[in-house]
Amino acid sequence: MAKVVAVQSRMNDVARLLAKRGYKVVDMLEASRPGAHIDAFLYTSYHSDIVSSFDSATQTDNVTLGGEPELDSATVPMVNVVGMTPEQAVDILEERLSR
Repeated sequence: MAKVVAVQSRMNDVARLLAKRGYKVVDMLEASRPGAHIDAFLYTSYHSDIVSSFDSATQTDNVTLGGEPELDSATVPMVNVVGMTPEQAVDILEERLSR
């Protein structure tokens, strides 16, 4: 089964490369839906606020439904790819997923 990677908007080159390598790529809206399963999250930000709010929204939705949160920031790689080429971003992601 393909790993699911959530990406922030405006990461089209990274998303295309991920899809070419067999990953399922979703946007933040789809990733934050209740019950969504995400294997990794790529973002481009100098501030971690985007990750904190994404993590909080996902966990809140799932807890409201009575389920366990699907996204655990301690186990789901969250990779800031600012300044990286798409190849570098995907290589780092693959290294983090292999841990």
